[in-house]
Amino acid sequence: MKSENGTGTGLPRASELTTVLTGKGFSSGTTTADAPSPTATTTLTYGTGQKPEAQAVAKAIGLPYSHLEQGSADSLTLVIDSDWPSGTTYPSSGGSSSPAPADTHAAVSNAHVETADQSKNCAQVSPYKTVQLDGVNMTPAQAYAAGTNQPDSDS
Repeated sequence: MKSENGTGTGLPRASELTTVLTGKGFSSGTTTADAPSPTATTTLTYGTGQKPEAQAVAKAIGLPYSHLEQGSADSLTLVIDSDWPSGTTYPSSGGSSSPAPADTHAAVSNAHVETADQSKNCAQVSPYKTVQLDGVNMTPAQAYAAGTNQPDSDS
């Protein structure tokens, strides 16, 4: 993922949001830069087949899905513009600031289901904070580790 500062303010907005996203479990390989030119609207551009990932990022920072745009790049690019000059959650504009619910069909449309007995390996687990345990958002692996009162399937 790439995060760009398009506010024209010279503030380290891209770095600030990158820190927030990595703190929420997104890739630590996120890069930051200044956008080529300031614009008025924050956007999150995604490549073909990356809409579910873009929706997960948008949800994590409170960005309405109306700010998502499909592009031709092979990665996600968040351009923080003058409509979001400060803070780590996208500001409300008086209407509903919550993103629309995720399209679960689109999110799993490219998934390749595999069980341990089919390949002798465990299936991949999401690296995103997609579950809650006691009201705390966390990755499935974190929830598994924290759920000490649940019996292990290997037992």
